[in-house]
Amino acid sequence: MTGHATHFLERTKRLDESQVNLAIRLYKYPQLLRIILREINPPKEFDRVAIELEGENDGPYLVATRKGQFVTCLGKGMRPTDLYVISKERFNVYHERINTLAQRREYWAEVSENMAEDESLDSLIVTRGLDLNREQFLAASVFQPAFKHLYIERILDFTELLRDTRNTLVLLKKKRKEPPDKEELYRLYWNTFFALGHMTMMASMFGPQGIESWVNWTQSGVYPFYPAFHSGQIVNACRALFAAGRMGRHALQVCEVGLKKYHSSPLWIFSALAAAIIGHRHKSLRSRVKRILKIDTGLFEFADTYLQKNWRLALGAACQLMEAPDEAAEAGRQMARTIYMEQSKARNYPPPWRFENETDIPEDLALSHMVNMVADFRTSPQHLIILVSAMEWLSRTDAENLFAPKDLLGHMNHQWHPNHTQYLLDNDDKWYGKRKGDRKLFELPGRNHPCICGSNKKFKKCCMSRYPKTVTSKLFFNEAPLDHLCCPAMDYGGDSTVCKT
Repeated sequence: MTGHATHFLERTKRLDESQVNLAIRLYKYPQLLRIILREINPPKEFDRVAIELEGENDGPYLVATRKGQFVTCLGKGMRPTDLYVISKERFNVYHERINTLAQRREYWAEVSENMAEDESLDSLIVTRGLDLNREQFLAASVFQPAFKHLYIERILDFTELLRDTRNTLVLLKKKRKEPPDKEELYRLYWNTFFALGHMTMMASMFGPQGIESWVNWTQSGVYPFYPAFHSGQIVNACRALFAAGRMGRHALQVCEVGLKKYHSSPLWIFSALAAAIIGHRHKSLRSRVKRILKIDTGLFEFADTYLQKNWRLALGAACQLMEAPDEAAEAGRQMARTIYMEQSKARNYPPPWRFENETDIPEDLALSHMVNMVADFRTSPQHLIILVSAMEWLSRTDAENLFAPKDLLGHMNHQWHPNHTQYLLDNDDKWYGKRKGDRKLFELPGRNHPCICGSNKKFKKCCMSRYPKTVTSKLFFNEAPLDHLCCPAMDYGGDSTVCKT
């Protein structure tokens, strides 16, 4: 036994049995301690740290260098002079997180064995579309601490790729040209569309720690997680709202600004829902969120009836989550279980995914099933109701629960067809369509008239810079009534023609 090991064992006599077990584990696996300290990131002026083992501010402590090398143990009552102290609660959070990542390495080992030779981690996330299952997500999340900056950059790249691909497809449709690679373009759009949601989850699952570039973008008014919500589909929107909940006060800054931008309906709805999720998840922010959500609904009058209805629905759901979270949670459970029961019968789910009674369906299973819906909430109040009913659950669930288990996913999805991509494109056309009579113009106040935000300032000195000369409601009123709720995954709003090959 080396002198250092002897010294270590001598110092552990200052600890009780449970504390000794932790100390020995960290001593035997310095790489684990090194990873934890790297995530905590102590101030650079401290070469050593003292890790609290009891949580009573008077010891005992485990003393180590910032590189993870063991130094000594301080018994109860001994003071860590000139050391950076890491509380037991904080250390346990990171310790548990690293243990979780270690468990996920087992998923990665299993998934990687079944991957093709030319398949990589990146292609696992980017090319799966809606077929990325929970086990694959857990496997890919092993590398989240190393790649979280990359995921943020890929979100912005995918947003541009989606725009460019869509513009290409729309232009070809106008020219009535059928490109030889049309199916390849449709598949690329489909995969990129949902990879945007996957990347949003990967980047946000552990919160804002270590994503300095994200914080800088947020402070400058750029919100990288919003594009997933802007896509209009429930599955991506739920992942964007989950991300906002994890980002806390950084995302709340964006929500405050977004609630003043009435000319962008999806951004306004996102800001209201995200603010409520943040307030429900972070107790320290609740009073601030309640102030933000005190909105004069009289300001909605400049918009058309359809947008007013959506805004009131979103604001009502946000306020309910803040004032009556138990009621919001129960409403979400009932909605999810009803949808699950209908779909399990319609698709003939086998055991163990089939249940006789709605109350027998586990909450996480029902809600995971519901948030994997491809249904456009921008053009249907029914779909917006489904989205807001998941808010309370999104504020507290784990990231992997937003992905369906492998065995269940196989029963939820149909095989991809170009018509599925066309469904996404058609919904965008429906929302952003520029046909005669589709757009309604609303005159804003004059320069010297009171501002519409209710600040009592003149419009020119308040919100005029945020708006063009007229506000355009980008909605095209030809929505067909839905006779039932949209089905999860690829049921596409009950339109059976979409899935015909």
